[in-house]
Amino acid sequence: MPAAAVGDLARVRAALDRGAAVNYLRREPFDVFSMGGPDFRLGAPGTALAAAAAGDHVGVVEELLRRGADPNGQVAESASALMVCVKFDARRAAGALLAGGATVDARSEEKQWTSLHHAALHGHARFAALLLDAGADVGALTGDGDSPVFIAAKVVSMQLEPRDSVGAHLGKDPRDPATRAHVETIRLLMARGGA
Repeated sequence: MPAAAVGDLARVRAALDRGAAVNYLRREPFDVFSMGGPDFRLGAPGTALAAAAAGDHVGVVEELLRRGADPNGQVAESASALMVCVKFDARRAAGALLAGGATVDARSEEKQWTSLHHAALHGHARFAALLLDAGADVGALTGDGDSPVFIAAKVVSMQLEPRDSVGAHLGKDPRDPATRAHVETIRLLMARGGA
């Protein structure tokens, strides 16, 4: 399937009708393709499902799933399409993947991260809430023994002055938007039982 077709439902349907393999894993990166706005580069190999999910193309995601795309198939960097959604904050596509059978706690092969770990890393509190509502394990540990709360706190600690502590920031709203997003994610995870 041409990379330019990934966000175009009619072209995706036509390619599948002509026999395109729905679970084909491209070994070369997807080049620039339109995401409904400016051009975008998905600089990693992957499936059409992962590329459509990254662009939050819900209609294409749903069509690919209807045609037999594997919602849990491993893609670039041993991630699933759901993990790709987290990276690009594509919550609508994530909802379609979850409805289509994606495993909320699927793990990457190498580091044993879940999508919730990635939401914590990127400070996507709303995404973390979506995953938790779908049954994500707030206490899941990576291969290194890190919880989602620990991952988000680690990011915050790298953004702080040497004398500051992560705990001190949980009681206030930091000025820096990135720190604020991670603090909000930590609060959410802790409110849902994370440690």
